Amino acid sequence: MMIELRPVTQSDMAQCAAILNDWIDETPWMPRELAHDEIERIYDKALANGREGFVAWDDGVCGYTLFVRAEQRLAVLYVKRGSRQQQLGTRLLSAVKESLPQRIELTCYEPNARAQQFYRRHGFREVGRVEPEKENGVAELKFVWTGHD
Repeated sequence: MMIELRPVTQSDMAQCAAILNDWIDETPWMPRELAHDEIERIYDKALANGREGFVAWDDGVCGYTLFVRAEQRLAVLYVKRGSRQQQLGTRLLSAVKESLPQRIELTCYEPNARAQQFYRRHGFREVGRVEPEKENGVAELKFVWTGHD
């Protein structure tokens, strides 16, 4: 079955929250700040708070993005374990680039070397470091894409 890319809908948000919760649980350097149900509540309101996005769908959400058009900011891009290494991240990021063709900003956790490589491979350049403001204590790197690869 071909994995479909489509705009995210409210009915997708619980599955998106589950993918994030799984990623936090499987990532040793990422402390859990919020309980599973708190993340689910945040995601339940995400689209009402000005976010848009895309999902990769194959009998359920297997990857997703959320972005804020007014800020030209990619908020998140996650692919479910078991669906990685299938170019879903690339497809999802391409859809965001089509939606925000002039500029995209994002932050990436500093210990996440794999994500940093992914974004660099797709034309993003590192423009700074963001000291941790949250309780998790994990610094982030700021990346920018300016409309060309």
